[in-house]
Amino acid sequence: MSFLGLSVAEQTQEYRLNEVNERYRFLAKLGSGGMADVFLGIQHGAADFKRMVVIKSIHTTKLNDQDCMRMLIDEARLVAALNHPHIVKIYDLCRMGEDICIAMEYVDGESLAYIQRVMSQRKQHIPLPITCKFILEAAEALHYVHSVKT
Repeated sequence: MSFLGLSVAEQTQEYRLNEVNERYRFLAKLGSGGMADVFLGIQHGAADFKRMVVIKSIHTTKLNDQDCMRMLIDEARLVAALNHPHIVKIYDLCRMGEDICIAMEYVDGESLAYIQRVMSQRKQHIPLPITCKFILEAAEALHYVHSVKT
């Protein structure tokens, strides 16, 4: 049995799915990069407060790499200072066991890669007005980031 293409062993061991600490529970691995893994999770709070979040967790192989740790912490601090509709919000920078994690806004919907793959399978292209909208929103976010005074 697999979930998101992961075997049961991968889900429970390598990716720490369903690991619970005081505030966060990992649900599913969304992706991986050179420095960190990204998970779908749930943030828990007082009075049965819950919300979906994305948790970026530094690779366990990088936990002793001070440069990677500093980059993750800097990323959290920099992005947390931003406020733009096309940039996800950072909710928390925390430790979970030995991991350092960033908890951030979960944006519901399909990824652009998924949409492109489906359109390609149908031998179609993403309509030009939608493509232009994506590009415009990304450009607006980049302009905002580059104009913020640090």
